[in-house]
Amino acid sequence: MSWFLAWIRRFPAVARLLACMLAALSSVTALRCARFVRLAIAPARSRSRRCAQRGMVTAELAVAILAACLLTGILGWTVSLVALQARCADAAGQIARQLARGDQEAAREAEERIPDGAQLKVEESATEVTVLVTVEAHWGTLGPVEITGRASSPGGGR
Repeated sequence: MSWFLAWIRRFPAVARLLACMLAALSSVTALRCARFVRLAIAPARSRSRRCAQRGMVTAELAVAILAACLLTGILGWTVSLVALQARCADAAGQIARQLARGDQEAAREAEERIPDGAQLKVEESATEVTVLVTVEAHWGTLGPVEITGRASSPGGGR
């Protein structure tokens, strides 16, 4: 019976012709069959309404894909900010250790490894050396986000 329904839905014009022929017989069985055929082709008529709304699903999908791409971009930028903060903290730690040991040449080499556009601030006291590496990050119009790496090392300085 399901193949018959599939055939009727696929060829609604033939199904209507069959319904008219069965209705012309005017028997009770024929009327029941005609009603069955009319009910079977009803989903074919509502299919045109579904087709009219098919563009709405496309528009919703386009907006969802755009939002997913934007969210992925922001997530990637956040991961890069975490990596940048790790680079700043690592560079600050290396510079602080080298300055606490009194090794100026190694401290200059470590300063070359700080991120581009970063500012370096060194505070020396009698008991410790504190280094602060600060950089501003941008992603298009998002930002600036200030990333800071701070490190202290015990030592008397130079």
